[in-house]
Amino acid sequence: MTYGFVLSRNSARLEKVDYRFGEWCLEVSDYLRVTRLTGSDGAPIGVILGWTIDPSGPDFLQDEIKIDSNGKSLDAIHAERIEPLIGTYLAILDREGETRIYMDGLGSLSLVYDPANQIAGSTAACILSEAEYSDRFDAALYRSMEIDAEGWFPVGLTAHRGVERLTANHYLDCRDWSQKRHTAYERAMSLPGTAQDHLEVLADQALKAVIALVRAGEKVTVGLTGGGDSRLLLAALKPVKDDVEFYTVTPPNEVSDRFDLIRAEELAARFGLEHDVLPFVRASDDEAAEWDRRVSRCVITANRRQHPSVEPLCDHICIGGLGGEVGRCFLWPDLSKVPQITPTTLVDMLKLPRVGEVVRRVEKWMADLPEMPVTHLLDLAYIELRMSSWSSVQSYANPKSVIIHPLGTFTSIEAMMSMPAEYRQNDGMIEGLIAEYWPELLELPINRYGDWRDLGKPLAKIANPTKVYRKLRQMLRAR
Repeated sequence: MTYGFVLSRNSARLEKVDYRFGEWCLEVSDYLRVTRLTGSDGAPIGVILGWTIDPSGPDFLQDEIKIDSNGKSLDAIHAERIEPLIGTYLAILDREGETRIYMDGLGSLSLVYDPANQIAGSTAACILSEAEYSDRFDAALYRSMEIDAEGWFPVGLTAHRGVERLTANHYLDCRDWSQKRHTAYERAMSLPGTAQDHLEVLADQALKAVIALVRAGEKVTVGLTGGGDSRLLLAALKPVKDDVEFYTVTPPNEVSDRFDLIRAEELAARFGLEHDVLPFVRASDDEAAEWDRRVSRCVITANRRQHPSVEPLCDHICIGGLGGEVGRCFLWPDLSKVPQITPTTLVDMLKLPRVGEVVRRVEKWMADLPEMPVTHLLDLAYIELRMSSWSSVQSYANPKSVIIHPLGTFTSIEAMMSMPAEYRQNDGMIEGLIAEYWPELLELPINRYGDWRDLGKPLAKIANPTKVYRKLRQMLRAR
């Protein structure tokens, strides 16, 4: 088993048993880190799978975390000791017959489960036999979700009948195999502090992550593009810019939009960054098919075509910018155009096909939310329905690649959602943080050249017919 992990009561379904939690057996791939969790009495109360940084240290990859568990519920233990961690991980907590599985803020290390067979794991290929993997594949649903046209399954849906996906901000209760919400960031709606205070939190999360990695002797690399999240990270990391490397993948062909590469090279030259340009390497048919299995056939993105391009970074830990979209109101960039939110309009805003099961699940998702402003709802929709279902599904696609997103921690997300809605619009958060921590970076415009070359960028965008199709469909539905 090379894809991640499997948790089951039935050891016969595992190739080997690496850990036991009461009646539960856990198998873990060699590449996936394990941190033991120990309670006040010295007894084990679970494990963390993945890569974590303790910002109070900061310590990277501890072998054991000791937890004051006296009189505390699993929710309290998670909130006090697990949520503050920075990293890409999930936590399995087990005590007195109660077993729960929690993910990080973005659900970066994803999980699927089969309630009927009471088994959970990293991918469908891990928890299903070869015959089940083939027989339970839902070809009709796969087609209706337009997966081959860079589609994805939201709201817990997967490509296999009877297999569910855990959604970010929820935990899996292994007693009844149900998902239960553990946070909706309600505190962010009344959290004190100015926008400047919240910007400081974001910068602190990124800086502490890199400092911990560098102290641990890890090679750290950061993706460099012409976009806002990349520039924000660069500004936050100014004190350690000489301790990390930066990289950009070459566009696949000459007709591609080369803006990210050009702007990255300009930033590197002007600000003295160690920058590598990685050549585009297209995945072979066998590599693409293996990628599909590792994502449970639940999504197709550009990574499917180009994931061999980042092979030179296999001995590095990459710092990514996912999560920053929350701070720039991904689903509501213009408050004046926010529609009356219904399950159908939300499906449209996510640019998903109006499949009946998707609409029904979105309706249930909305009904289960506490009362909140529409902007807060849309932030949660982005985190839970898009990132948790689109990006995080790819977390096992390349086991040689470790990516940590400091903007996607519970702490960072709460800070972003605490900023005034009007401040976040029009890249207010992005420009505010850069102006505070490295203002010279704003000399080069974000997401544009700032000259005549911008005239050609719309032409480059329409080179992707799938994106054009989705945008046109969204526009037609909005009428």
